[in-house]
Amino acid sequence: MQIDIHEAAKGRWRGILSQMGLSQRELSGKHGPCPICGEGTDRFRFDDKGGRGSWICSHCGAGSGVDLVMKLQGYDFQKAVGEVRKLVGCAKADPIKAGMSDDDKRNLRKSLWDSSVPLSVGDPVHQYFFNRGIERPTYYPALRFSPACRYAEGKHFPAMVAAIQDTGGQGVSLHRTFILEGVKAPVDSPRMLMPGELPSGSCVRLSPVYERIGISEGIETALSAWDKFGVPTWAAINANLLADWEPPTGVKSVVIFGDNDAGYAGQAAAYRLAQRLKRKKLDVEVQIPALVGTDWADRCNREDAELTAHLTTERNTKGAE
Repeated sequence: MQIDIHEAAKGRWRGILSQMGLSQRELSGKHGPCPICGEGTDRFRFDDKGGRGSWICSHCGAGSGVDLVMKLQGYDFQKAVGEVRKLVGCAKADPIKAGMSDDDKRNLRKSLWDSSVPLSVGDPVHQYFFNRGIERPTYYPALRFSPACRYAEGKHFPAMVAAIQDTGGQGVSLHRTFILEGVKAPVDSPRMLMPGELPSGSCVRLSPVYERIGISEGIETALSAWDKFGVPTWAAINANLLADWEPPTGVKSVVIFGDNDAGYAGQAAAYRLAQRLKRKKLDVEVQIPALVGTDWADRCNREDAELTAHLTTERNTKGAE
């Protein structure tokens, strides 16, 4: 009987993945560009928790070493397992670091949520939204403000803290956006999930449940789309969770606000979700911004800038007359 591949490869993933083409930089444990979607500068990190080849990308999601092989090579599960099995014996075993317990993770999340406060007009999150061109009021029960959220050892920043709920509405994790003086903090990864697993279909519920609801990847994208289209919109955090999202009971119509990624990850996730929801007899609409490399937050900001420039030119022209 063959040994379970996860056990056989435990502690050997750096060697296995390097033989599949990943660089030492990509396997260093530091934030960097994502080798899956090929985008970003700091969205991906190979953390290898428990020696199982775990990784996380703020856009593609997270998974095990086998998941990473599947996504990198385009293999199905059986093909990925077969290829990994060929390389296990050639890969050196690294020391396995002990991870946090589930109770430790739960207590860490509770401590952050309890130490944060509801959003209010004039606070740093409100200023951040204003600078991103988001005009909606700042009262969202799922969002809070932490004046000093831990980023790394010895580093704390103000942060927007978002509650992530599963398909039944139960809290499962937190998402942090580190900010400073109204913009994203000058760190490698200004957006981070708290430790812990996210069940498929999890999201940040930015409004109550309505018959017509929107869903996007990012929080800022959701609020910008809500502003532009007038549809209460939730945030799935990344492309994988968007593709797996499940609307709660009572929703009859869904607008999917996808990202226009150069690598098509955002578009693919949006249409996978649309196809699945359509099979469930829901009314579905997909909206993707026209410009490659943008999401709806980028698009709405650009439209605001274009309108401001047009009005300024118009005023200057009239003044000259």
